[in-house]
Amino acid sequence: MHDYLRDLPVPFHPRFKAVVSLTDLFCDLHLNDEYRNMCREMAVALCVDETPMARGKPLSWAAGIVHAVGWVNFLQDPSFAPHMTTKQMARRLAVSQATMLAKSRIIREGLELVQFDPGWCLPSLIQENPLAWMVEVDGLIVDARHMSLEFQQKAYEAGLIPSLPGEPGGQEGGNDDPGRIIAKIGSASG
Repeated sequence: MHDYLRDLPVPFHPRFKAVVSLTDLFCDLHLNDEYRNMCREMAVALCVDETPMARGKPLSWAAGIVHAVGWVNFLQDPSFAPHMTTKQMARRLAVSQATMLAKSRIIREGLELVQFDPGWCLPSLIQENPLAWMVEVDGLIVDARHMSLEFQQKAYEAGLIPSLPGEPGGQEGGNDDPGRIIAKIGSASG
C-alpha cells in the first residue's frame, strides 16, 4: 500500500488508507488479488482535489469502488468468475444497495467508465476485451488483433494495445489513459 501513497497528496493518505483497508479486506475474502489491486488503483484515481470521496463514510466509498470495478468487469454476470450479485455484494459489505449504487454511479460518471473499459479491465480479461484492441487507422476503427504483426508491434510500442495478441501479460495497467478507448496510430500500411 505504501507504493500507492507515494502518488497521493499527503492530505489524502488517511482517507485512502481507510477506504483501501476495507476494499482489500472485501477482495481478500470474496474476490481475488486482481480485484484488490484494481480497487486500489481506483482509490488512487479518486484521491484528487475536489473529490467527493473526501466526504462521507469510508465504507460507503469502499462499496462504491468495489461495485464500480465489478461493474466494469461484469462481476454480476454468472458466466464470469468470480461472480457476485449486487445484493450479495451489498450484504457482504454491510451497506445498503442504494448507498453502494449511488457511490458507484458517482465514481463511474466521474471516471467516465464503460463496461470492459480497457483502463480498468482486470488483467485476466484484457486479452478477450474487444475495446482494448480498437485503434483508429486513417479514420477507420480496426481491431489490432487482425492487423499485421508489424502494425501490432507499432501499436504495442505506442501503448495503444495491452500486449501483442496471443502473448500473456503486456503493459501493466493497460492504456496510459484509462478513459481512452480509441487511439490514433497512423497508417495501416506495412
